[in-house]
Amino acid sequence: MNLSKRILWSLAGITLASGQVMAQTEAPTGSHIHRPKPVEIVDSVKLTKSEIARRATNEFGQCVVMTSPKKVDVTVALGLKEPALTRSLKSLATPECLREGALKMPQELMLGSIFRAMYLRDFSKAQPPLLERGFDFKALVEDPNSPDGVAQILLRDFADCVVRADLEASRTLTMSTAGSAKEKSAFAMLIPKMGPCMPQGLTVNFSKDVLAALIAEVLYRNSRDAFAAASVGENQ
Repeated sequence: MNLSKRILWSLAGITLASGQVMAQTEAPTGSHIHRPKPVEIVDSVKLTKSEIARRATNEFGQCVVMTSPKKVDVTVALGLKEPALTRSLKSLATPECLREGALKMPQELMLGSIFRAMYLRDFSKAQPPLLERGFDFKALVEDPNSPDGVAQILLRDFADCVVRADLEASRTLTMSTAGSAKEKSAFAMLIPKMGPCMPQGLTVNFSKDVLAALIAEVLYRNSRDAFAAASVGENQ
């Protein structure tokens, strides 16, 4: 299997299926992390199916980050190691965030929604300087030399390059509502940055859903570690 196909295969991930429907959330004043409430899937001719799904996925991420912070921390600490990551993600489909019906989402997008919610929670007010050398994505996978490990690292190295090419647009994309004018503007700013960040000889067409998920993950991991490093420096 060539690398392009391996990347596309890795993006398929798992499908989360539950005998429950996702909970939407309601924002308390001055907060980006919301109180859970029963979901109403947006049905608007102004939004594409992808934008509607991305809104729902993002609301799920916000719900689980608020209601299950310890489980979320455990999930994030697993990196991209399977099958533990899949089990941990499935465990987040709790009654607080999933109710009657069914919710399905690819693993990459579910993970991205969680990182987006964590970024909103921790860095919505201020963006710390990114890590100078970038995040070590090799540490996230079981075997960085395996085909799957190489694909996962390459995806995130690509997203890291895009984030560094336009941090402000990446931040706007992560913080904006799916289908909003701000999100559309952020995508328009970032798409031209993708070509120069693509490894030579590799061509992969990313959906907006996947691009947003990868950028949210890379942005959060970089910001969290950069903030921690700065805090250690201040205390020395």
